[in-house]
Amino acid sequence: MKNKIYYRPEVDGLRAVAILFVLIYHAGFSYNGEAILKGGYIGVDVFLVISGYLISSILIREVKDGEFSLLKFYERRFRRIFPALIFVLLTTVVVFYFVLPPKALKEFSLSALSTLFFSANFFFYFEDSYMAEASQLKPLLHMWSLAIEEQYYIFFPFLILLLTNKRKLVFLGSIFLLFFMSLLFSTHMATANSEANFFLLPSRVWEFLVGTVIAFNTSYLIFKKKSYIYDIVSLIGLSLIFSSAIFFDFQTKHPSFYTLFPVLGSALIILFSNNSILFNRFISSKLLVFIGLISYSLYLWHVPVLVFGRYLGYLDNNLNKFTFLFFSFFLSLFTFYFVESVFRSKKNFTMKKLYLIFLPTSFLLFIFLVFFVFTGGANYRYSNIDFDAAKLSSERRDYVKKNKSKVFQDNGLKNIVIVGDSMSEGLFISLKSSDWGKGKFNVQPLPFDDTCFMAWYNFDRFENLVEASPYIYRRCDVNKLNRLKSHSLIENADIIIVSAAWTNFSTSLLPGFIDYLHREYLPDRVILIQRQVFKGKIEDMLIEYASKEVDLSVGEFLYKNRKPDQVVVDRLKKISIEENAEFIDLSGLVCNVSDGCIYKAEDESLYIDHIHWSVKGAELVGEKIIDEDVLLSDYIDR
Repeated sequence: MKNKIYYRPEVDGLRAVAILFVLIYHAGFSYNGEAILKGGYIGVDVFLVISGYLISSILIREVKDGEFSLLKFYERRFRRIFPALIFVLLTTVVVFYFVLPPKALKEFSLSALSTLFFSANFFFYFEDSYMAEASQLKPLLHMWSLAIEEQYYIFFPFLILLLTNKRKLVFLGSIFLLFFMSLLFSTHMATANSEANFFLLPSRVWEFLVGTVIAFNTSYLIFKKKSYIYDIVSLIGLSLIFSSAIFFDFQTKHPSFYTLFPVLGSALIILFSNNSILFNRFISSKLLVFIGLISYSLYLWHVPVLVFGRYLGYLDNNLNKFTFLFFSFFLSLFTFYFVESVFRSKKNFTMKKLYLIFLPTSFLLFIFLVFFVFTGGANYRYSNIDFDAAKLSSERRDYVKKNKSKVFQDNGLKNIVIVGDSMSEGLFISLKSSDWGKGKFNVQPLPFDDTCFMAWYNFDRFENLVEASPYIYRRCDVNKLNRLKSHSLIENADIIIVSAAWTNFSTSLLPGFIDYLHREYLPDRVILIQRQVFKGKIEDMLIEYASKEVDLSVGEFLYKNRKPDQVVVDRLKKISIEENAEFIDLSGLVCNVSDGCIYKAEDESLYIDHIHWSVKGAELVGEKIIDEDVLLSDYIDR
């Protein structure tokens, strides 16, 4: 007797819950400045459990009935995944060709290529953190989870084929062994390398396997008799998912043991909601089931649409975010009815027809993407923009390398050390290059990678705070930091200037850092420096300016696109008062409301990107520091 698989609308209802969490998270809805559902990313974990359950149910039945075919399995995956994916990729490539500046288009093309070969998780692993601000401008960031699914289903059918006809104890024992190995691995990696843990398959296998265990035991654990007891159990499952979405955030170690909450919540709903009474009516409601049915198309579309909105500058309030998500729903409906449903039907298209349509289309897409990569993001679109960030960056590095030293000159002058991230090097050039500084003081930089200089005074505290930001953490070498504690420059400094790309995170550590500097090194003065930051890289904004009809000068356009963070400025002022330091804001030296922002001098750009000065820019700032008497006036002869 053949085993039957019945359609379960409550599973589509659970899909709807998962996709709604993901949509809210990616849109960045907020209330009173606080993000709503900071842990909405757990919707993906719910998807993985559902996927594991559905695919395992089909494979187990086919193997038991002697109907299993690897060719048919991959045909189903192709029909389910590929047509809608190619349609979305083609559309986004065309749209973003006209929206993205060259560098962003090149990065987008690389991510699209990795998506085409189901390796996007590897691509994004080597990029910024999934939760970093920069990741909000990556149209295909969400494709990492699709890559993980397809990688998993390369080997999973063989596992089911090997185990299904074994004794129940052997099957479950093998699955549970793999489950615990993967869960323990993910919990370890959540601390050791959380980016690899998030993006790579080994840490996610256990989530799929929860679905497999459910599929194997469905006939034993889903009872025919309905009862309110199952309502309670299903409600507990939904509570586990909701509480995870509410209380998880970017600092939560994920995936790890903590992820058991949403995963087990999903398992309880799949297992028991079918036999619940009231809960089943809710989770199987027409609206939720419908959203669940279009969830794949909706998942594909929502991130490109939101990124499109961000590039246009429209996602600045909840209403606009909702509007763009509504547009995602519209695109999803079209894709579901005219792409997904059409190409999944064997009556409409045989596999031969599918290959004839999608293999040439995919190859054409591949050619265009490779072309965009090798043309630097189709940089021919803006051939009139003369900007070489690599050259400017190289000049800056060469200047610092040539002029910095590990010790101060023994000449009786005051010693100034500039501590911080890469911002410290720009200020070093400003003070070192100008003639007025010569013979008045010695100055040297002491730059760190990113926010690592904050770890100097208390590495243990820093380590706890940055577990959620491994990109920063893995660049902070504790041995290097310990050696720097006794560095000659810091020990012999009369004035310590702290210059950094300030964030809420770095300013939260700043009071302790300043206190440490005062106690350990007894400087005459500690000075905090703030500088001008733009919303985007200067090159990209010049391209944006060139592509729009704007009734502004370039300088006025740049001034309008500054990124003034008054919250951070106010915090720096407050800290300087409380910690016996000085605060100086240099942002007004090159930008003001009447003239806009100076961005060139002697036909050279003053900026490398959105925040780093070029050598020419740093020199100009140095001249303005003396002209406007904003820093170190004690050492300037009048």
